[in-house]
Amino acid sequence: MRIKTFAAAVLAGLLSGCASQPEDVPILFHSTDPYVDLECQRLVAERAQLAARERQLYQVLKPRAGKFDEDAAMNAVVLLPTLFFGSGGVSRDTSVYALVKSRIKAVDEVFADKECAKELQGEGESTSG
Repeated sequence: MRIKTFAAAVLAGLLSGCASQPEDVPILFHSTDPYVDLECQRLVAERAQLAARERQLYQVLKPRAGKFDEDAAMNAVVLLPTLFFGSGGVSRDTSVYALVKSRIKAVDEVFADKECAKELQGEGESTSG
């Protein structure tokens, strides 16, 4: 029985070592509070910064997607308890990517709530006419 449990744990560790596709990284909850007091122009700038960081991380994660992570295999064999209590082979870049995606969603929510699109469109019309 113990051998089956050990084999299942090792298999889980090996499978968790395969990096997921960046598109499959879930969006986490991120509070909109840091963005509520920002003006629409600042929200646009913040969104642009976050989008640039997202693209950068995507370029880092995409080549790794589906490849075997040797560190996860080592964890499966040597650090077996981390399979039950650890992160399950999620890389730091993947965690940051999820956070950035979540922040983009929060900025987008505040942008929509403040109706910034209308405000910015109105500014563009008044300066062009």
